[in-house]
Amino acid sequence: MHAGSTTSPRSSHHENDLMDSTLSVEINAPAALVFELARDLERWPALLPHYLDVHVLERHGDGAITARMIAIRQVVPMLGYGLPVAWRARA
Repeated sequence: MHAGSTTSPRSSHHENDLMDSTLSVEINAPAALVFELARDLERWPALLPHYLDVHVLERHGDGAITARMIAIRQVVPMLGYGLPVAWRARA
């Protein structure tokens, strides 16, 4: 894995288009352990302190999960100010 992140809209610019987002980070741990922790979305609030809630909305036949996530995104980290953000993701 390598450090960095990108966010890019799909090629057309219609208001109903979805956005694809890719994030990556270097982790010094066995890949199997990282994968198991990352795929256990419901445990994220216990593992990641900025996550307030993860609620599974749907479990798909292919093993994927659609979940609603709520986290705090720091606005002014030095002062501890953050904003709650919510989104849905399929993982």
